Amino acid sequence: MWEFAAATTVASLISFFMLNIGGNWRTAAAATAIVLGAGFDTFTRNAGMHEALIRTAEVLGGCLMALVIAWVANKVWAAGEEIIGAGT
Repeated sequence: MWEFAAATTVASLISFFMLNIGGNWRTAAAATAIVLGAGFDTFTRNAGMHEALIRTAEVLGGCLMALVIAWVANKVWAAGEEIIGAGT
């Protein structure tokens, strides 16, 4: 349990005090908590590792989905600006 608290604290401090990064990196503590918290509901080390890998894949999948949505939104926004620019 102490390792979990220490890892979350370190991830929070590193992401908060790094100056040249965007605000999105501050979610590192939440992602660390999600992945490391997987081992608390299982009783064996192998089962905990399996759960942690599944949660890591879920976090990566969420990140990829956010990138796809941002890319699509950018394309829609650019197309809208072209239509507005062509109408004037």
